[in-house]
Amino acid sequence: MKCYNHHDRDAFAICQYCGKGLCLECLDTRNDSILCKNSKTCAIKSDLVNQAYNQLSNNKNIFLAIGILFVIFGIIGLIMSLPLIANIPGVVGITFVIIGIIYIKNAYSMKNKV
Repeated sequence: MKCYNHHDRDAFAICQYCGKGLCLECLDTRNDSILCKNSKTCAIKSDLVNQAYNQLSNNKNIFLAIGILFVIFGIIGLIMSLPLIANIPGVVGITFVIIGIIYIKNAYSMKNKV
């Protein structure tokens, strides 16, 4: 593959946002991405991807916090229903623990994707 701008040079990398072949003179790195050096479009796309990454990082922390709270409240509900006189707190407690585990699992799967 040849450089998109310099047809006599071999491409060293490919822009992650437009797919053009780039020689060393034409490539730029931004936010751990390889992109076209003078392309505003590719730079904007890189910034948008970085913003989305940061938003996802915030979301995974929120998911983790919600999951932990659900587990805590579920355990409290289970402790309150220990005599099992009224099964409603126990069922609610088990439900909260399950929901909390699902939230925590989703938070960790988000961390693996990011």
